[in-house]
Amino acid sequence: MLTKMDIMAVEVVFGELLQGVKNKREEEIILDYWKHLPKIDNDTEIIISAGIYSHKNKLIDKGVGLIDSIIIMHGIKTNSKIWTLDTNFFKAIPSELIYPANI
Repeated sequence: MLTKMDIMAVEVVFGELLQGVKNKREEEIILDYWKHLPKIDNDTEIIISAGIYSHKNKLIDKGVGLIDSIIIMHGIKTNSKIWTLDTNFFKAIPSELIYPANI
């Protein structure tokens, strides 16, 4: 929950959100959330680790791209739960990282 600070922001997710904004107001809202949410520290090799993880688990064949692989890797490295509505992504998340609301 946001009020409990149980949510951690991942930079690539906000990058994807900003990529699809429709107007300046949407951009401001997203950037305001980015500014105020606690963030997962960027591991300098998270993208490399995510690429290796994706390859080993054949995630690209399951319709899961690099951004989602990075999110999974953040979950693994920080032992954080992942919440999603994306069914392809949901199937690729290790069961111990699935946020209970997904089930």
